Amino acid sequence: MQAIVVDANSPYAEISDAAEWHFYAKQSDYCLADCAALAASLAAAGDFLPDLPQDLAEHVVQLLKKPKLRSETHAVFAKIAASYARMNIRHTDLFSALAKRAKPFSDLDIKSMVDLLWAYAFVDQPAEVLFDLAARKVSVSWKSMLSSDVMITAWAFSSRRVNDKRVYDAVSNHLQHYGPCYSTHELSRLVWAFATQKVEDPALFRTVADLAASQADAFSPQDLADLLWGYAVMQFPDPGLFKAAEKHALERLHEYKPENLSNLVWGFAAAGP
Repeated sequence: MQAIVVDANSPYAEISDAAEWHFYAKQSDYCLADCAALAASLAAAGDFLPDLPQDLAEHVVQLLKKPKLRSETHAVFAKIAASYARMNIRHTDLFSALAKRAKPFSDLDIKSMVDLLWAYAFVDQPAEVLFDLAARKVSVSWKSMLSSDVMITAWAFSSRRVNDKRVYDAVSNHLQHYGPCYSTHELSRLVWAFATQKVEDPALFRTVADLAASQADAFSPQDLADLLWGYAVMQFPDPGLFKAAEKHALERLHEYKPENLSNLVWGFAAAGP
């Protein structure tokens, strides 16, 4: 069964009735892949009939109660979870059912893993088994990950307050090997993740400081403020970084929001040279 795909560029009034009719008329024929396609379309459209996401989620939950399913893959699971997260719908039964059907980590591809981690962290849903599978995957596959994958993984684990040494060691190793590939935003998010979990890793903080100081002009005010916040929390002052941050703030003070400036000032006060 091919689900109707809702085009985000089409007028919603012209497509919503068709999507609703198709799902409710053919619901018994919808497999997981069809549900994933419809969920992704609803998330892309950004506007949907109020009951459709709820009814679609309940259908997925019922499907997941079956012992064996067609199109049961991590990629399909990730598309469903990420779509509901983008719609900001915290359907507890849906996320719980998806997490319980997690497969061995050897079958978990990097993209699906990252999408799943992001979704569960964003909607703040528990998924201990999934995060354990991801930690095992990251610990052996970090060399094949992109810097954006590493950043999202670190953010997800820290957001969920999961302090797994395997993940933070892998993140640190990745940064040491591929540091120049990281954007300023990714560097800021890594420091935030480590500082939030109070993970002490002098090598990582030194590497980030060197990279950040050399490209301070590329930082947004928020990313730079968050970066210094992390260094202050970890009591890890770096003269080169803080000097570059001071220059950035003086030259672009008009771009700083009050909360950014507050974090920056606190960072200088708490850990500055």
